[in-house]
Amino acid sequence: MMRSLWSGVSGLRNHQTKMDVIGNNIANVNTVGYKGSRVTFQDMLSQTMQGAGSPSGTLGGTNPLQIGMGMAVASVDTIFTDGTQQATGKQTDLAISGDGFFQLSNDNGQTKVYSRSGAFDFDTNGTYVVPNTGYKVMGYQIDPTTNKPIGAPGPIAISKTDLLPGKESTSLIYSGNLLSSALGTISATSAVVQAGTTVESTTSNETMLLPGGSTAAAIAADGATTPALTTALTNAATAATTAKADAILYQTAAVTAAASPTAANITAALTAANTASTSAQAAVTSAQALVTAGQAIPGLATATTAAIAAAKVAADTAASLAATAATSAANISVTADALVSARNANAAAAGAAATTVPVATAASVAAAVNADPGVSAADKAIANAAAIVGAPPATAASVAEAMAKNLATALAAANVSSDAPASLKVYASSGTAYEVNGTFEKVGANTWSFTPTNTITDSTGATIANVTTTPANKPVLITFSPSGAFISSTPYTMTIKPVVPPAAASGPATFTITPDFSTMTQFDSKTTAMASDTDGYGAGSLDKLNISSDGIFSATYTNGITKKLAQVALFRFDNPGGLEKSGGNFYTESNNSGVATKDYNSKVSSGNLEMSNVDLAQQFSDMIVTQRGFQANSKIITTTDTMLEEVVNLKR
Repeated sequence: MMRSLWSGVSGLRNHQTKMDVIGNNIANVNTVGYKGSRVTFQDMLSQTMQGAGSPSGTLGGTNPLQIGMGMAVASVDTIFTDGTQQATGKQTDLAISGDGFFQLSNDNGQTKVYSRSGAFDFDTNGTYVVPNTGYKVMGYQIDPTTNKPIGAPGPIAISKTDLLPGKESTSLIYSGNLLSSALGTISATSAVVQAGTTVESTTSNETMLLPGGSTAAAIAADGATTPALTTALTNAATAATTAKADAILYQTAAVTAAASPTAANITAALTAANTASTSAQAAVTSAQALVTAGQAIPGLATATTAAIAAAKVAADTAASLAATAATSAANISVTADALVSARNANAAAAGAAATTVPVATAASVAAAVNADPGVSAADKAIANAAAIVGAPPATAASVAEAMAKNLATALAAANVSSDAPASLKVYASSGTAYEVNGTFEKVGANTWSFTPTNTITDSTGATIANVTTTPANKPVLITFSPSGAFISSTPYTMTIKPVVPPAAASGPATFTITPDFSTMTQFDSKTTAMASDTDGYGAGSLDKLNISSDGIFSATYTNGITKKLAQVALFRFDNPGGLEKSGGNFYTESNNSGVATKDYNSKVSSGNLEMSNVDLAQQFSDMIVTQRGFQANSKIITTTDTMLEEVVNLKR
């Protein structure tokens, strides 16, 4: 009977332990990051009254005869399932999804504790802490070059007054589309630039081939040369000289046409451009003959072969540029013809209307337009149509108005490619901003130029910087394929030299930027060309702070730059159930938890907190079962007591 009494006592004691655990779970049902616990029971050592017997002869085996001695607590386990996340609206609050733990320390990382509660904030020093304890949240610094975490975990500190210094611009990216159907315009840029480039390329080819030039010198020094090679060299040099002379004639005609875009001047420039292109192609043919002659000579020195090949490359380049110039001149000619015709028609119509009104008729004005030899058939058709169409009948003024509209249309078509400005701020190393301006202009078939302005001014119009280019005083030439894809742009840099006020001892340093046009297109759609980006920026102060799901703190500054600063460190354990609770929502390592290792899989959610994973319904159900267990064990004790009382009463 005593055994049952002690069994009942063990049941009471251990059900009370379970009730303690349930009570603690319910008490922490709203504790941030709390993980509920459970109790499991086990029976105690049994008293063996009779051991088990083995089968023998005709008898079977017998089972052991044992009486249990009660029950005991087997374990109190912490359940580490994720709790639900609750939005707090406070950006510095973090909730973990997964098996990870925050690492915290009160001595800069010497002593470490772990927690699932992410109720954090920044203190007055900008340190990320647990506000109620002052424990610092451990994390990693971000390498500004690789944007990846580096070093050992340490306190996260982000100053609210953090300043980002300016960065010097080294590149300027242009993007957008250039209208493929745009006509080349009459300007010093479009006409003279193409001419000057062609002259330079033909001069380079001639210099290589004339006596004393690199190709001529190499052939003269080579003992393996023959009269045939020498003759081919002479012919190539003559063709190169002719190409250069014709290119200079085209340059002169282009300058004249740019200064005075009359029909005669434009035609002369077009003729000179075609002649220069033909001469340049003839130079290519002669250069190829020189290459062929060299290939026929065995034992020619490598240096000589290379020099001949270089002359051929130079000739090819000159011919390509000359062909582009001829195409550009043709476009210019078409535009100029339209402009000249429209102007003549407008002048004739306006003059006739002015001198004959009020007796003039629409027909007489149209007759004046038709009589002008400088008016094209298309413009004469416009005048005739205006004269015969109208209700009420057309007047002389209406014909003049129609011709004026045609002139406006022609002007718009002529200028469609010359009005594509692009500007963007670039920055000196001091963070000072300078707005670089420039204009895109079509200069040939699938070829555009970009010319930056040579000064930069402030809002008052005062010059604050000068712009020089390499090559000097020339635009960038940008080429596209017939389908509109970017092909290439000429090597080019722009140097910004700030103007230092007389009273200042020093100012921002001179810096150089390289334009990038590789993302531009040339489709038959409206021009959207623009300067879109630079790798430099001005100084800025901290404006906003964001925390990603990887725990990375990204700061956005007032200059628009976003920079990664730090990352919250998350750790995991092989056996989180082995961690020891130390109060304050903290856990510490134990001999059975394993060591903390970096957790690469868990994620955090900014502006949220992980709530307790305690299920109240489950806890109340367990409470009922525990109460019944406790009640049943108490009945064992009272019943055993009654039985003992009967034994005592036997003496009576």
